[in-house]
Amino acid sequence: AVAVRLTRGENHQMDSTFEGRLAFKFFLVVVPNNLLPLLYATFVLESANILFYQALQTMILKQAGILFKDVVVPLAKLRIRKWRYKDPGTTGLGPGAGAPD
Repeated sequence: AVAVRLTRGENHQMDSTFEGRLAFKFFLVVVPNNLLPLLYATFVLESANILFYQALQTMILKQAGILFKDVVVPLAKLRIRKWRYKDPGTTGLGPGAGAPD
């Protein structure tokens, strides 16, 4: 959200320029946000145990959140949309389902 707000404040002539600057700002915001806890645990606290849990959180839990956002949510929206706009004469169980014999 920070990268988007900063990029929208600029005057871009073309969409490709906007997207390029947005990607750059996104990188500048996301990378330090993800790496600072690891660097803090490594160099300030000097604790391998804390570093392990910070790395675990960064690599696994954040990826699970991304997977949920990019896969599960769109799939759920698609299922809801199909359910909402389903033809009342069908059962939605596949080809031939609900057809008279």
